[in-house]
Amino acid sequence: MDKRKVDVRARPNRPEDAGSKESLEAFFLGRALAEMVVEQVGEVVGETLSQVGTLVAERDERLVQFRKDVEERAREEMARSIEVTTPVERNSEPERPPLDLDGAIEELRNEIDQARKQLEEVRALDAKENDGA
Repeated sequence: MDKRKVDVRARPNRPEDAGSKESLEAFFLGRALAEMVVEQVGEVVGETLSQVGTLVAERDERLVQFRKDVEERAREEMARSIEVTTPVERNSEPERPPLDLDGAIEELRNEIDQARKQLEEVRALDAKENDGA
């Protein structure tokens, strides 16, 4: 292996070093600019996401409160409706006993049977009068 000594001491400014120094400065300037832009964009994006999250949470809270308000108003109106209409309905129409349809049908059948018997008796009397006359 070849061991050579490398001189790492600062060298005096030479005209050929001026171009490399400018390149080096441009590199670090660009790098610093890129880092600052990334930091600024990160901050803006973070703040924006935070604000969006806050707005979404507030919207959700407003929707929940709105739903509760609607339900409460519906309950209040239903209670008022029951209070107002119940006495009027009771006073405006007399209460009727519930209809017993089976009983009503049975009564009608009995009446029909009685009417048939009376009709048969009338016919029988007419037949006797016509035979005897």
